[in-house]
Amino acid sequence: MPLSLFVSYASEDQKLVDAVVASLDTAFRRSINLTYMSQFEPGIAFRKEIDDALDAADVLLVVASGKEKLSHSFTGYEVGYFRKSQQTKPLIIETPRLERLIIPFAVLTDIPDTVSEIQGVKISKPDQIFVHAGASGASGYGPQEAMYKLLVRLDQLLNDKDQNKSDADTSAKTRTVLDSTANTFASNLGDVLRRIPIDQHFPQTKLTISIPPDFDVRRDQLYERISVVVFGPTRKLFSGTISRSPVRWIEFEKLMGGSDVALNWRDVVEFLVLTTIGQDDFPYADQVMLSADEKTIFRLFVSKHTLFFDGTREIDVYIVPAFQPPDVGDPVTTYLAKAVNVALRYRALFVEVNSPYARTMFEFLVDDTRFVSKARDLLKELRILYVRGREAQLEEPGNIALLFGSEKDASSVVARDSKRWTELKSELTEAVEQLLVTKGKLLDDDKAHFLSVLDQFTASLKRMNTVYLQLLLTRLDLVLGYRDPKSDGLTGILQTAGAGTSPAIVAFPSTG
Repeated sequence: MPLSLFVSYASEDQKLVDAVVASLDTAFRRSINLTYMSQFEPGIAFRKEIDDALDAADVLLVVASGKEKLSHSFTGYEVGYFRKSQQTKPLIIETPRLERLIIPFAVLTDIPDTVSEIQGVKISKPDQIFVHAGASGASGYGPQEAMYKLLVRLDQLLNDKDQNKSDADTSAKTRTVLDSTANTFASNLGDVLRRIPIDQHFPQTKLTISIPPDFDVRRDQLYERISVVVFGPTRKLFSGTISRSPVRWIEFEKLMGGSDVALNWRDVVEFLVLTTIGQDDFPYADQVMLSADEKTIFRLFVSKHTLFFDGTREIDVYIVPAFQPPDVGDPVTTYLAKAVNVALRYRALFVEVNSPYARTMFEFLVDDTRFVSKARDLLKELRILYVRGREAQLEEPGNIALLFGSEKDASSVVARDSKRWTELKSELTEAVEQLLVTKGKLLDDDKAHFLSVLDQFTASLKRMNTVYLQLLLTRLDLVLGYRDPKSDGLTGILQTAGAGTSPAIVAFPSTG
């Protein structure tokens, strides 16, 4: 009876597998039945056919390449299923006693002295076959030696299974065939090895989100089912280090700083996932998020969506610092332009009739979950504006003096109203965080308190924003030569802007 061999591999290793399979065909021809992924046609019975083939296999040959940690390089599903199958059917034959085997065949650049575990499966040392891509000779253990070892191991299994006792001549001829096949494999592997990565760097952060095959978007909570892997730099993004191994989302959230930042990450990832599933392109799969320390703005966008044969999905999301064009031209004009941009953003978010965070927009939300989600988004927008204001250096003393003038009254007004703005922002932040701890189960008092604080915040912001924009535009007129320099200083600018000389609130919240 032939020996049944199932070859497990990742799709990117197809050329390596082709070279291995060709060697096995040459050496054993009809003595081995080979089954491998490219033989299967996707369809309704695709998964069942693979399971049946794994159940019938005497040997699982796991082929891999690259420099990844071995326990994460091999295809996990086949290894896990075969290991379970070994528990119910441990033997190839009972007499003589031959156990079903897992044999790793890995082309690597760095090989550990001892590798005995692959995803929790014990692999005996004779069945560990690792190729050092640049080596040759018995001590170097290059492609020729590795293939020869594999062929000899399989030949031994065939002889034990069939209880063959070859004479010296037959054994010599067999070894000659195996040696020739190994030489051919080593020669043919040259082109494959040139395309195997020996080192990889990720200058930008990539998040790979894995979604289980039985996930139901209408019923399941996404963050309870997904796992993530992070590639590339993370120091400026998260509050702790993270390994290259998959982690559950609940563990991933612990690296995100404050609880509200973690919840914003959850919302952003959920939006990206749900808008990506079932789409051929991703026109809306683009979001903005803060780092864990809330000092840097990052852009998140979907780069790839993969559906695997078992129904598992993977979504690749790149995380890059939000683009900031370099400052050019006159520093004063640059500062004023950034300040106007921040001020108009505040106005668009909170003051105008169609502002997304105006009180009326919350009043129309009868669903508590949507109410809380919108409040969380409000807090994220506030923090993003805080970062934008700091990037624009709106709190630099020189810039404040440029805008408000150097008069004694100006500094006292700015100090007083900056303090008031800090109080307003803190009160709104606390009100939002109080909503977040309710986990979507809101009491009428919670809503009423939040809306009351939002009213105070919006009313004060409207006055501050109006005056601040007038100050900015007036100062810009002075820079451009459209304003009489005699109107310089806080009093003159306020009089020109029509705001009076003693406004209740003058200063605009620059960075919060």
